[in-house]
Amino acid sequence: MNIRKRPVCPDSPRDQLNPWVDVPRQPPYVLPCDSEAIRQYNDRHSDDPHHLHLNVLPEPFIGGRTAPVVLLNLNPGFDDRDPEDHAHEDFQALLRANYEHRDSEFPFYSLDPRFENGGRRWWRKKLKPLIDACGHEQVSRSLLCIEFFPYHSRRFGNGSLEVPSQQYGFLGVPSD
Repeated sequence: MNIRKRPVCPDSPRDQLNPWVDVPRQPPYVLPCDSEAIRQYNDRHSDDPHHLHLNVLPEPFIGGRTAPVVLLNLNPGFDDRDPEDHAHEDFQALLRANYEHRDSEFPFYSLDPRFENGGRRWWRKKLKPLIDACGHEQVSRSLLCIEFFPYHSRRFGNGSLEVPSQQYGFLGVPSD
């Protein structure tokens, strides 16, 4: 049996393999298949750094699915500037295009110079030697980062929380 033939989130409106194309258009930005587990988790962690911020779009992966280098991260962090950055229509469009694996000038959108979001600051610091050697555009076309957990928090602490949408990344973002 090929597990990729089954929808990751069976309650998705489109019943497809990639659940991320169905992220709601308004906050809370949480997939229906993940909502109950996340609600319960956030009820227990409302005032701590592990609280999941659902007012910013989830980031299950960043970059082109055919990138030659794949990075694995725990989860997208959270910065107080993130809600403002994620509210920009152009940024949302870019992130949603990433959900659909559409090509863009900067597939690893956190390196797109049009945006100064928290992710950009973090990634530029981490990738500085590569960027200095190869340039933003080349690095952006060469990396795919898959997050273990797709929702934002100040600190990762939800390793015991598993949600259905994680399966898409666990199986590896498909290249075709």
